[in-house]
Amino acid sequence: PDSKMCFLGSCFATHIGTRMMEVGLNAHVNPFGVLYNPISVAVACDLMSGRHTISKDSFFEDNGMWHSWLNDSSFSSESLESALANVEKVCRKEHERLKTLDYLFITLGTNRYYELIGSGLVVSNCHKQPDRKFVEKQMTVDEVVNVLQQSLNKLWSVSPLLKVVITVSPYRYAKYGFHESQLGKAVLLLAVDELCRRNQGKCMYFPAYEILLDELRDYRFYAEDMLHPSDVAVNYIWEKFQEVC
Repeated sequence: PDSKMCFLGSCFATHIGTRMMEVGLNAHVNPFGVLYNPISVAVACDLMSGRHTISKDSFFEDNGMWHSWLNDSSFSSESLESALANVEKVCRKEHERLKTLDYLFITLGTNRYYELIGSGLVVSNCHKQPDRKFVEKQMTVDEVVNVLQQSLNKLWSVSPLLKVVITVSPYRYAKYGFHESQLGKAVLLLAVDELCRRNQGKCMYFPAYEILLDELRDYRFYAEDMLHPSDVAVNYIWEKFQEVC
């Protein structure tokens, strides 16, 4: 009951992390905003460890508001200085939290990511900007393993006893086609398996993806869009999560 926990990653991390908070546990969820790809998750981990510097190049102005490519719109502000200060404040807070953090839960959504044309910056949030500003790329298993391993090492250098639990989001990316979505999930699953093998005792996998796709094969467990898990499914996975963790 005294464990301190942080949840990073896709909207599924928000689902489970929020339930942890609702039952009174010491958890906080996506302090840097919702994150989907491994590179953006790695950057968030680097910010927590104090090993990544926020650059003004990470911000852009649109219709009188400044936005961060590394964060969602909750960090946006009417001035660059204010937007930068919003991000830096969270970075300092999360760095201090990391020193006493017991568990970090990471939910990976996709192996695809968007790179800002011209700068090569990997964006965590496109802020509804035109497609022509980005190039879409995919990560290989080795790339996912390498980028996350480096970031985990940085976290452990600050908090050696930190335990990391990784999940793969059950959300399927229908816009790519279900087969392409499945291939992307396979990359993530293989990468997470390798990370857990390399870091036994420090890193474990929780099978939220398999629970939804294998145990809950009935569409009553899906929301109306037939893609997201329904409340019934989330509650079922929450019950399984309680039993394990």
